[in-house]
Amino acid sequence: MNICYYCQHVLGVGHFYRSLEICKALAVEHRVTMITGGPEVPCHAEEIDFFKLPGLQMDSVFSRLISCDSRRPVDDVKEERIRILLDLFSTTVFDAFIVELYPFGRKG
Repeated sequence: MNICYYCQHVLGVGHFYRSLEICKALAVEHRVTMITGGPEVPCHAEEIDFFKLPGLQMDSVFSRLISCDSRRPVDDVKEERIRILLDLFSTTVFDAFIVELYPFGRKG
């Protein structure tokens, strides 16, 4: 199967690394693309195809999303992410799509 796994980590790296381990396990028998959309996290996993979106993260009081690039407004980043994801899904067919923290986190 060709599996897409989406992880939107927004504060810390726990969700990212848990998702990474799930993807590694899936990659033993399947092709796995891991989409990430939070702050940059150093990792290396040759068995997984990584697809990095422009980053969004929570502010310091966990009240709203902000851009990981302080020069970019969050609405611009969201629009770019939509375009990037639509392009990915128009060119790649996935058999399964898994979203970590459905529907995109505790705060929606």
